[in-house]
Amino acid sequence: MFKITVFTFTLFLLFYSNILLAKAGTSSKDSEWDPYGNTCKATERCTFSRREFLPGNISAKVEIVSLGAYKSNVDSVFDYIFSEVRRVAGLLDENNPSSEISKVNANAGVGFVEVGPEFIMLIKAAKKANLWTQGAFDISLAPEIGNFKHIKISGNLVFLKKKGMRISFKNIIDGYIADLLIRGIYNSNLNDALAEVGHTSRSIGTSVAGNWRTQVDDSEGTYAKRGITLDTSNVSVGSAIRGVNAPTFDPRWARQEPLVPSCRSVTIISRNAAISEALAQGLYILGPERGMELIPTLQNIRGVIVNNSGNFLKSPGL
Repeated sequence: MFKITVFTFTLFLLFYSNILLAKAGTSSKDSEWDPYGNTCKATERCTFSRREFLPGNISAKVEIVSLGAYKSNVDSVFDYIFSEVRRVAGLLDENNPSSEISKVNANAGVGFVEVGPEFIMLIKAAKKANLWTQGAFDISLAPEIGNFKHIKISGNLVFLKKKGMRISFKNIIDGYIADLLIRGIYNSNLNDALAEVGHTSRSIGTSVAGNWRTQVDDSEGTYAKRGITLDTSNVSVGSAIRGVNAPTFDPRWARQEPLVPSCRSVTIISRNAAISEALAQGLYILGPERGMELIPTLQNIRGVIVNNSGNFLKSPGL
């Protein structure tokens, strides 16, 4: 069930996680906020926070809610999850000549390259978004040479069929990193956390004040800033925003001509942050009309599109 309340210039949308999925968290509303645990009481739920920059210039922030008495345990979890995602981000950093993706690009048109399970998982998520958007989302960087259909996967081997072809995970990796961070926290038996990577987030449970929140704004409004606040739990949210992180060309074209956008932003809500980010990118290219037609056909996907007139278009169920 979704509820909508309208205020002057601002729309608040309450998004209930039982529409999509997940593991229920506690609902205590203690309001202690202390990232370093210096004043947090041992018996209260507190928010601990850490931000790091990962290979590929990826900014990742994680908030974990736990009892103050468990600060040292939370610090250990931070160390573990950031160590793991730092390793993965390094493997997928196209600017690192020794990374897996650089090796795949260097061997385009030459032969298969062996990659790790993270690479395969990410490229499979990218393939879903590519199929769902009919090619509007593509990890290929040179559509005049080749696109997703020229990527061959065999087990843990990847081959770019066209010589000179290159791929990049820049429009999906933030979501993938967010998924990995939350997975590591969940596996550490912590139930309440939020991972924000770029313009994509993934959450479990609740914050100390209730559901986790994500803001969708129309910052291009002429007279006032308008927005929707998504109160989310156990879901992911990915956005493509004009002039910030939205695509600038349509990968379905044979050459890279500047894209004339038909919307200001696209925000996708789903179970998987990598999918949310990739779909937001692809639907930004497809535009409001096609996007609003496509979203209802995808299971457990919801979305908000701000069109060029500043109108907030919400998919069924919102």
